[in-house]
Amino acid sequence: STSNKTFSINERYNKEVDGTGFCNPDTTPPTVNFILPPNGSGGNPIDTNVVFSLADDRAGVDISTLSYTIKGIGYTNTSSQTTIAESSGVYRVETDPVADFAEGENVSVRVTVCDSNTNPGPNCTTRNGSFRIWAPPPPDPVCGDGIATYSIGEQCDDGNTADGDGCSSLCLWEAPPAEPEPPAEPLECPEPEPCPVCEEEVEELHEAAVSELPEEPIAGCTRKEVVSAIIDKFELEERFKERDKACLEDWDNCMLPFRIHSSHDVNRDSYYPDVFTTAAGPLLEGESAISQSYEDDILFATRARMVQGYYEEEGSPFKPNQNTRRREIIKMLNWSVLGQEWEYYDEYIAKIGGEQNLDKVAKSAADLNEWWEPPYYNLACEIGVIACDPAVKQRPAEACDATWLNNVMAEYYAYYKNLGQTGLEDSDRDTITDRDENYIFLTDPESEDTDQDSLNDGDELTIYQSNPLLSDSDYDNISDGDEVNIYGTDPIKSDTDGDSFPDGVEIALGSDPADNTDYPQDANQNGIDDAWELQYGISTQNGSDDFDGDGLSNVLEYRYNTDPANPDTDGDGLLDGEEVLIYKTNPTEVTNLSEAGVRFTNIQDGTILTELKPFFQGFGSTVGAEIKIYLRNEFGHEVLLGTTTVDENNIFTLQAEEDLLDGEFFVLAKMLDPDNRQVLESPLISVSLDSSLSVQEPKPERLSTETITKEVLLEGVELVIKDNQPMLLGKTGPNYEVSAIWESVIGASGIVSDLTTGEFRLQAPKALKRGTHKVSVYAVRPSDGAMSKLVVINFEVKEPLAQVLHGIALGEELIFPGYVWILIFILGIGLVVTGFRLKKKAKESGKASGKKK
Repeated sequence: STSNKTFSINERYNKEVDGTGFCNPDTTPPTVNFILPPNGSGGNPIDTNVVFSLADDRAGVDISTLSYTIKGIGYTNTSSQTTIAESSGVYRVETDPVADFAEGENVSVRVTVCDSNTNPGPNCTTRNGSFRIWAPPPPDPVCGDGIATYSIGEQCDDGNTADGDGCSSLCLWEAPPAEPEPPAEPLECPEPEPCPVCEEEVEELHEAAVSELPEEPIAGCTRKEVVSAIIDKFELEERFKERDKACLEDWDNCMLPFRIHSSHDVNRDSYYPDVFTTAAGPLLEGESAISQSYEDDILFATRARMVQGYYEEEGSPFKPNQNTRRREIIKMLNWSVLGQEWEYYDEYIAKIGGEQNLDKVAKSAADLNEWWEPPYYNLACEIGVIACDPAVKQRPAEACDATWLNNVMAEYYAYYKNLGQTGLEDSDRDTITDRDENYIFLTDPESEDTDQDSLNDGDELTIYQSNPLLSDSDYDNISDGDEVNIYGTDPIKSDTDGDSFPDGVEIALGSDPADNTDYPQDANQNGIDDAWELQYGISTQNGSDDFDGDGLSNVLEYRYNTDPANPDTDGDGLLDGEEVLIYKTNPTEVTNLSEAGVRFTNIQDGTILTELKPFFQGFGSTVGAEIKIYLRNEFGHEVLLGTTTVDENNIFTLQAEEDLLDGEFFVLAKMLDPDNRQVLESPLISVSLDSSLSVQEPKPERLSTETITKEVLLEGVELVIKDNQPMLLGKTGPNYEVSAIWESVIGASGIVSDLTTGEFRLQAPKALKRGTHKVSVYAVRPSDGAMSKLVVINFEVKEPLAQVLHGIALGEELIFPGYVWILIFILGIGLVVTGFRLKKKAKESGKASGKKK
């Protein structure tokens, strides 16, 4: 008997208790330990097997949950390459990868596993690691091997040990003795100016003399020779091998900026007419034949973005036999060793606080005269590879000579070896190199999940194509991580199952966002759940109606969970329509526009553009700030599309001036704010351009009371209206989203309608001033996010009529503001009083007339 007795149970294992085997829930996830190769190890053979162990503090690990990737290739517990052995609750997992690794490769490993005895659960562990494959050491350098090895004292190496051919048997330059320069005539200092003026004149004369020197090639200093020497010395081909391989596999994307800028016919074989002598016809005058190795090096340097800018010159010449200036060499060395990327003039000016501060920038040398020279020379000075004395003259515009080049490369090489870095480090182990995170994707190299949405940055870019800078890439009010890990929806598609109800709405209402047969009840098929309509007393048959007049249609109020009877749901002074359509902010949370940064508002990740001259609209927090919009490909090359400014409504708009080329690329907006010494960048948006797609354009039919004819659309004929807040009516595809951008002296604004009937009614959200205006309309197809071409309507606002005429013209119910009713009431009282007095006066006049008779 157990009556009147006390028992103590501590972690008693019993399968009949709660079905888990433990009295208390298991809150400790399993562990993963890398065995072979050890995490972070190097020198592993190319046929390395990967071995790791799995263990848990209680009953064990759920092997059915095991998934892992090696070098991006996924495996599970049932993969044919996977062998699992269990001993005392510890599992040993051994994998024979499907293919051998490459020498010198840094292989990434990622393992995920969960508990089998968790309540509630599951508790899971994800472990990241990597190891490097052994690569044989290069052969010992010798004179005559065709490789100039500066660290052992070689100045050149022409592949032989003969004398008299320009490179001696000791691999030293053979050059004729320099002729002595004639003594310079003394300069007289003008009186009464002090001596420093003389020094300035001497310097000016020297620079003028240097600029007039003939461009005779200096052995070892031509562009082709310097580029090849840097590539060889700093192992660039090996360090950037994987990136260059990807570039060659996606040629059009890799060379997008070059193809847009170049006036030369760009193809896989040639894009510098003076480099490809065999493909580009006869040699240019004064040119000599260029070896295949130089051709390959020049092309590699361009793809890798070590050199840039030459292709913007007429005819796309590289001028391989032209001497390289010292400043160009410092720039290439900084890129190769320090990872310093090019900075555009406007960005640099904003960073230093305006052009007026150019003269105040600290300089490590006395003759750094070009605006871009100090950033390069100052960085080289900081790491100690060049002299750091403001009184020293570095002569950046001079062509290099062999001695100077040898010395400066030796300094950079010593720093490179001491640094112990390859330039391709991945500090947060998210499979994106720190260099690419800093300069291409703008993510945090110290955090594997920059936007904190529970998805690894590398996975967002390579697996899900979501934006690692936005926690909700498709703006459906569900984080990217929850879409992938919980709901199984598409993080870049707001309506995964295509049933016209966004994922966020379906989840909130309990339907399945991945099943197009399961959706909220919508008896009148206006895109709004019936229960929501009853909640707010909305009985309209048309989802495009705007119950509270905030510029956000009822169907969009429903989608964004805003109050259809309150134009400013969160009470922050911004209309719900402005927040959703113009500023891309959350209408249910208080927004401070001065802290909202810069962003695009008419495109998002996955948008397909069909216009060769795309139209962009966005928001900037600083009125009057300059906005530059760039195209950037995945290899870091950028093309400036154009420059615009933020208007008084914090809006910017821009239409590309030149036709773009079909392909995939990123779009980036940079806001240059010299007053605050900052350059703000928008999240990187991934878009594609396919001009062959045909997306049904909006067909505007009426603006206010005026009919829109073909002449208005095709020939730009200007309409004349007398309504300062006109309504645009028309038709488009069913369920298409339609945006109207009203551009004028007051700026730009937008409104969106989402209909099942294809009809749309878009009203200017603000009163327009008298004068000429333009409204641009486009539609977005819901099935694939493709954007139609822009339809433009020009019009002029004459003297505005009362709003009552606007309502009468469109057959709408008249709803006046309070002050209008007060004026009407006062006017009515006045008319009544006046009429009463006139009637009384008439009576008195009649009586007086009767008495006289």
